[in-house]
Amino acid sequence: MIYKTRNVELFWQNKITECYCKNNLVFVSIFKNASTFYKNVFINNKWNVLEFKDINWEVNHVFGFIQDPVVRYCKGLTEDLHKDLDLSRKIIPILSDNCSVLTFHTVPISIIVGDRMYDMTWFPLDLDTSSKQQLDEFCNQHGISLNWNLDYVTHSSDSEKINFFNNMKFLLGDGNHIFWRLFAKDIDLYNNVVHNHKKL
Repeated sequence: MIYKTRNVELFWQNKITECYCKNNLVFVSIFKNASTFYKNVFINNKWNVLEFKDINWEVNHVFGFIQDPVVRYCKGLTEDLHKDLDLSRKIIPILSDNCSVLTFHTVPISIIVGDRMYDMTWFPLDLDTSSKQQLDEFCNQHGISLNWNLDYVTHSSDSEKINFFNNMKFLLGDGNHIFWRLFAKDIDLYNNVVHNHKKL
């Protein structure tokens, strides 16, 4: 289905992107960046739902999680294709042919939040530091504590899904020219975030 919209970024920000807030902190959920787990954390800790368009960028401290764009892309493809064999047979062969496709779970962060991506605090999921530890320290700095003893939803992939992901990653490698163009802003953002975290 193609939605009739003049601005794709605004559509994603105002119709799809989920945000949760407490005091002056706002979490922006990004697909395939541990979004289900952390949404569950914030809901169970009584954070309020907030629409992206209602974020006060002068007052709110907005944050999210990020990981290697290639890994996130392959996770998104796995999510969207591994149960649809017909679609998988059409798409998988072209990934090694310098092509890329966008699916619901692979939309670039640069579209999901637009240029506001540069105004957010990002916590990398794929460094040695625990993302929960990073989040805890960040929330504590803002006078907010999280209860980690509640019942949280975790998603563990079965062997079939893991194999599917590994196949995607093998075919895509470090990306291709189309991927690099589609995700140029995401790649630059991720590299900058990782560089800054390694200096800490």
